Parts: sequence; structure tokens; C-alpha cells
Amino acid sequence: MKPFSLCAIGNSHAATYHTAWKNGIAQDLPHLSLTFFAANGSDLEHLAFEDGAFTARDDKLAGQFATTSGGRQSAAVGDYDAFLLIGLGVRVNIRRLIEGFGTVEHRRWGQVETLISRGCFTAMTEAVLNDNQAFWLLDRIREAGPQPALILPTPYRSDVEASWTFLRKHRRLADAAFRAKLIAEVEEIGAALVGRHGGEILWQDESTIGVAGFSKAEYAQNPERLGSAAVDDGMHMNEAYGRIMLTRALERLDAMSGGRVLGERERLRA
Repeated sequence: MKPFSLCAIGNSHAATYHTAWKNGIAQDLPHLSLTFFAANGSDLEHLAFEDGAFTARDDKLAGQFATTSGGRQSAAVGDYDAFLLIGLGVRVNIRRLIEGFGTVEHRRWGQVETLISRGCFTAMTEAVLNDNQAFWLLDRIREAGPQPALILPTPYRSDVEASWTFLRKHRRLADAAFRAKLIAEVEEIGAALVGRHGGEILWQDESTIGVAGFSKAEYAQNPERLGSAAVDDGMHMNEAYGRIMLTRALERLDAMSGGRVLGERERLRA
């Protein structure tokens, strides 16, 4: 098969994808190269875009890139057939989105402190979702080329935290049915927003979700971290999670590229 070159740029949540790639997926797809440029979120503030390439502006970021990429410190858009943007602040933050506000429809699940229109809800959701590093990266990729770009958002926190005090204080948020409806609305708005930036988003796979808005605890056990020992923080996920989400991303890119990513492996499985 013709070689396919994939670039992944992400924050600490990229570690789970990196491990899943190294520990099996890479061996199954020898024609596919996947280069990771990952760093802690705060360090990515020192990322610049110059002459069609993402480049580290300080030594710390350059060092993290070199560690995850196998020695490279910059990523030229033209060198890759597609991009994965991992974590980078893209998340469904239910508390921030809905606390104190709601539409007429949301009143079915409890009192709405401040009633807003559907249009206002959409605008508020877009404003919250816009607060991330991924859209800046996506816009720069679009400046330089037409390659497919998929956003893989920050996972939900572990469902061991589903009994948080703030859920108990807010009747609507404590209702799993309401959270599921709200998440579906946010995902629809988010997908349209990412589309206007010229990319696609793959929301968290249902198989990794326990109660609505929370990841199954099993995926938060022994999580992968960038350059540090695994600590169960309820926020970072493990290799099993990375394998599920990376497989989904590769399947989507395969469909977008006319079979160049999975090739015979996909056809044989079908």
C-alpha cells in the first residue's frame, strides 16, 4: 500500500494514544506512520506556526516534542496526510454549560434559574467549546493545506466521581437522563462548530462511558501520563481507552481517504 503519514498533536491526554500505538496498532499497520508531538497543556502555549510548520518556541516544549516524536521538534503541515488533535481543552463541561441557565425544554428536569432561548443556549455552548487550543491548531492547518483533521476531545472524568456534591445540589444535573440529553445537544452544536473550522470531531466512544457524562472507572485505572508515573487522578485514561479511540480515528480516516489507512486489514475484517 502507498504510505500514509499521520501527525498527532496533543496535551497530556495524548499519552494514552501514544502507548496504544506503540503496543500493538503500529505493528498491524506497517504502511502507516504516526508521529506524536505531545506536551503538557501549559507548555503548548509556546507553540508557534511559522512557514507552514508548528514549531516550539522554548527548550522545554522542544524537548517534550523530541521525546514523543522520536527526535523531531517541529511539524510541517505539508509532510503529513492527516492530523489528530488530542485533548487540548476540548471537553463537554456540563457544570459550566448549564449551571444556572436552561431552555424551556430543560425545565422538564427541574427549576431553571435563568431561562434562555435555544439560540442563546447554542451561542453559550459555542463560546465554551471555543475556549481551547485545538481550534487554533486546526485553523493553522487549514491555512496550509486541505488534509483531514480529527479532534479527539478530553475524556470525561471517572464515574467514581458521579456522586459529586455539585450534582446533588442541582436537581437537573443529578438526573442522568437530563445529562444524556444535554450532552447530545452539546455534541451536535460542537460537531457543527468544528465543521465550520474545517475539521471533524470524534466524541468519546459510548463503550467507555458509564453513567452519562462520566467515563467508566476501568478506563481511568493505571492511566498514561507524559513523562511521569501513573497516578489515578480520575481524569487521565489508560491504554485500553487509547486503543478504542485511536481505532475509531483510524477507521474514520480510512473512510475519508478511500481505504489508504487500513486497507486489506479493514476489508478482511468486514
